Amino acid sequence: MGETVIAWEEVFTVGTDHAVITWETPDAPGETTVYIGPSRAQLEKRVLAFQETYHWAEVTGLRPDTRYWYQVETNGVRGPLGSFRTLPAPGGRHLFSLALFSDCHISAGIGSGDPNERYFGKLLTHARELLLHGLEDARRRGVDLAFMPGDITEAALPEQYKEVRDEVLPAFGNLPCHICPGNHDKYERRSPGGQGVGARGFWEYLGKSRNLYKSVRYHRHQFLLLDTAVRDIDHGWINAQQIDWLTQTLNHNGQHPVFLLLHHPVTGPDLWHGLLNPGRFRKAVRAFPNIQAVLCGHMHRCLVAYGAPEETPYIELPATVQFPCGYAIVRVYENGFTYNAYKVSRPDLVDKSRNRIIFGAVGQAIYTRYAAGGVGDRNLARTREGLIHRPVLFEVFVTVRRSEARELCARAQPSPGAAVAPAEQGDRVRVVLGRHASWVDATDLRRTLEYQFGLRASVSQDGGYNLPPRFRKLWGGTG
Repeated sequence: MGETVIAWEEVFTVGTDHAVITWETPDAPGETTVYIGPSRAQLEKRVLAFQETYHWAEVTGLRPDTRYWYQVETNGVRGPLGSFRTLPAPGGRHLFSLALFSDCHISAGIGSGDPNERYFGKLLTHARELLLHGLEDARRRGVDLAFMPGDITEAALPEQYKEVRDEVLPAFGNLPCHICPGNHDKYERRSPGGQGVGARGFWEYLGKSRNLYKSVRYHRHQFLLLDTAVRDIDHGWINAQQIDWLTQTLNHNGQHPVFLLLHHPVTGPDLWHGLLNPGRFRKAVRAFPNIQAVLCGHMHRCLVAYGAPEETPYIELPATVQFPCGYAIVRVYENGFTYNAYKVSRPDLVDKSRNRIIFGAVGQAIYTRYAAGGVGDRNLARTREGLIHRPVLFEVFVTVRRSEARELCARAQPSPGAAVAPAEQGDRVRVVLGRHASWVDATDLRRTLEYQFGLRASVSQDGGYNLPPRFRKLWGGTG
């Protein structure tokens, strides 16, 4: 067994009453332990698993809108002491929960030459496995219905639509599942051998109508699924017929809460690869403040942007098939909702996806920050007043040569503790010494590290990284 080092420690999910923290101990299996409490002096020890290399710690029984301190431990080695704040409760009774599975790319063992598979860890050979694990996870969390906003298949081949029909959709059982197409679902000439059936696959194999947009009502809430995919191109387009239908449907809604689901981004930094006519969409929805959120996929990342109506969250969903190999759950209350992204409970496959990213450790560092986003891109609450609450974390770290990282981690035991991850510069390693919900606490820790250890640490807000131009070029216009 190797020397224990905490690696890739992440507070990935923060809800109103729970949080999910993940980390790895390469070559050193051990227990999955979390210390957690309302102050650094009141930490309760929770041992959640034994003899693991990939550690998944879900802590439950937390209070809404409350700051918690935490520290992970394996084989007596501790990660950085940190803190986070749980989401506020939206108010009123919990009505129902829905699961979101985006960019599943069911392949039937046949790829499409997508650069995501070649360079960015897209796990086509595990596509169905990841989706079904995510579905099992979501069922355990008590969801009432599910949505799949596009790229259900990898290349719209008959074999892939058959796999969706015969192996995927039956797994949902009595859980209602509603789908709309993505760009990969409308491939024809761009499929291997030009054998794609495109949109025809939706109605021939999946029993859908020729109009691939629709309205779903559930508990006095309305869900509008749009079709933004165009045959054999990766950008999106929303035609005049759909815009008219969308406007009429919203006008007849009666001010009930509405969620919009589509495949392509329509605002924010990912518009470069999204809808080609976003202005038409935003103009159509601007006058409807009852729109709670706009949910999309396509970019295989966690991101929250804002758009029309004013301050409406536009949420990009993680892909099940590619790091962070995630899905999402929206919990709807009488006076709002919460949104949480989760990794699928196959941390070995999550790690496999991340390890296949081009440019080695540097690529992993950049792509992790891009695809996972910040904690506020993965978790939010909309409350009675229409306010959007997004958690934030400030990371305290030093960047050192790889040969120095283990010694620094040992010096930091047991306090403040440390975790490592690749840095974005050559052979450097990022040693994280704290991660806090408060900028004040983060800067206080930085001063303490300088005084006690002689370390000149940096502080940065987690996530918020957009795709650099060299990665866009490799991406090659697919999603």
